[in-house]
Amino acid sequence: MIDLLKIVNSQNLINRDIKKTKEIKPYMSESREKILSPEKLSNHKDFDWKNYKIISSKKELEEFIDNNEFKFVNCIFNLDVDFNNFIFDKETTFHESIFVGKANFSFSEFGAEISNFFNVTFLDVVDFETTIFRSREICFRSSTFKKSANFMDTQFAGKLDLQYCNFSGEVLLNYANKFNKTLNTPLKIELDGSTFEKKVIFYNRHFDSSSFSNTKFKALSDFFNASFNEDMCFDKTDFLGTTVFAEAKFYKKAIFLYTQVSRNMILRNTQFLGGVNLALINFIGEGYINTLEIKIHDVPSDGIVSENTYDYLNEKINVSHKRASYRILKHEALKQNNKIDALVFHGVEMQTHLKELNEIKRLVNKSLNLLISRYRKVHKSFINLQLFKLKTKKYLPVKWVLIFTIFNSHILKIKRFKHDDRGFWNRWILRLNKFSNNFGLNPGRGIAFTVLTTIVFYFIFLIFLSKECNCLEFDIKNLGETFKYGVQFFNLSKWDYEPYKIDTYNWALIVLVFGRIFIGFGMYQTIQAFRKYGRF
Repeated sequence: MIDLLKIVNSQNLINRDIKKTKEIKPYMSESREKILSPEKLSNHKDFDWKNYKIISSKKELEEFIDNNEFKFVNCIFNLDVDFNNFIFDKETTFHESIFVGKANFSFSEFGAEISNFFNVTFLDVVDFETTIFRSREICFRSSTFKKSANFMDTQFAGKLDLQYCNFSGEVLLNYANKFNKTLNTPLKIELDGSTFEKKVIFYNRHFDSSSFSNTKFKALSDFFNASFNEDMCFDKTDFLGTTVFAEAKFYKKAIFLYTQVSRNMILRNTQFLGGVNLALINFIGEGYINTLEIKIHDVPSDGIVSENTYDYLNEKINVSHKRASYRILKHEALKQNNKIDALVFHGVEMQTHLKELNEIKRLVNKSLNLLISRYRKVHKSFINLQLFKLKTKKYLPVKWVLIFTIFNSHILKIKRFKHDDRGFWNRWILRLNKFSNNFGLNPGRGIAFTVLTTIVFYFIFLIFLSKECNCLEFDIKNLGETFKYGVQFFNLSKWDYEPYKIDTYNWALIVLVFGRIFIGFGMYQTIQAFRKYGRF
């Protein structure tokens, strides 16, 4: 062992090129246990062996536990460690340790207040399958996993800290025990700043509180059938491989804040029950979203768009971002030639745009009313003080400075909201389109709008004619004539219209013209709704 340490401590040997180090055979003990070789340390040029305790056999491991319990600080496990079905009932720490061989913790139980795996390096496979962590905090922060890591069916009672970790192999964090779903407790996980080089599986997991800020998924990230119970914000998260949220449920807000998507993001039958914000998502390369049977509940928005980034960090879904989210989903559906879903997203986009314009109008009116109210208060206070009754001019600037300050602050607010206001006509155009055919989606509304418009304008037309004939006296004979002339009123091509043999009428002509304009609009809206599948 002494000879081995001398060899490894030699800086010249560690810095050798790969061809030379491969020629050196690793030292093997009599029990044929794994021993560190120069190949595995070639990436650690500044490695200081003096601060580490090397455990190279099961006997040494047992002696270490007898002397130090479970406080493995700066230890190098130079063997395959088997803690299968082991109970860690005291303070447990593997702080800055290195596992050279396989690390098996499956079916084990951690009962201490904190389970500390801070800055641990796993050079081989690590297995925590069906392990129970009863600890308040499970810390793997800054750890390195060179090969696969198995956390399948693992129970975490406390917060799982996987921040700033590097996973070079596949990672299983899913729950697969279909026979005992009660053990699938909600997971509190932090993955900020971590990198997953290969696929990571989260399916069937329940997330209570989770953080994915600056997390990078380079391969498949699978959240199939996962559920998110709290607000979820993918802040600057990079999905560089296929991302699966199929069958997933977001019970509260889902925010994709400056998230990058470079491959396909599958939202098949995904439910956003608390709303979703896709307005700030970035597609790079071949990135797109698969939106088959996605379900988004229309929840109240958090006001309109704000210029303050603090709103984004507080996971806001404002009405402008809601509209942009539906626009993105419509665009993604059209890219996949999915016209049916694109129509649905278009309809919801228009409805949200109408809410946006109404919200802007409300805020502009509120700011104007507040401006007038404060101006009156300032003006009244100066009158009460009788400052303006004095002939000296030194008090005069005071009033105008205050008025200008109030006026300027409110005008800035009004301008900030007003620049998105499309005005009176756009609001009414959207309302009319919603009422007449639900933005081109409902032909039944078009028919009802046309019939109702015909009846209303024809009744007004009859009122103007009632002075010259008995058109409003509805007996059996007159009822038939009224119906006949009503059908002729509906006929846009018939302009030699002579109801009840009256060929000249004054004000009734204006009603006829405006009525047929709206009837024609209703016909067009009905035809457009019947042709909705040919719109895109």
